[in-house]
Amino acid sequence: MRYTGDGKTYKFLLSDDTGKFSTVSWQHDIVSTGDNKEQVIEIHLKDLKASMGPRPAPSHCNLDILTMKEMGIMLSLKLSDRSSNPVETFGQGIFPFSFKIHSIEPIIKE
Repeated sequence: MRYTGDGKTYKFLLSDDTGKFSTVSWQHDIVSTGDNKEQVIEIHLKDLKASMGPRPAPSHCNLDILTMKEMGIMLSLKLSDRSSNPVETFGQGIFPFSFKIHSIEPIIKE
């Protein structure tokens, strides 16, 4: 993924689009520098963390990439490890934020 951010830490998400809190989503944190320079991140499927809304997913959950129907970017109070996103990388009160995606490309390794 190529992107430009505002210095905040965002979260990349994959889900099966059922939209329920009992559904597992797969997450990875994306740190942005805020210096208006394009950044690149490689997100490996093995590095995605499972979550069920605000709760950790059961340990038996496995990512099935074929069932994923939704991809998203969000600014979240919690990071992918469920720790708090600090004020410095989240914000406080009402604040502007900006995350521009330039491209998303799959990398297929054989």
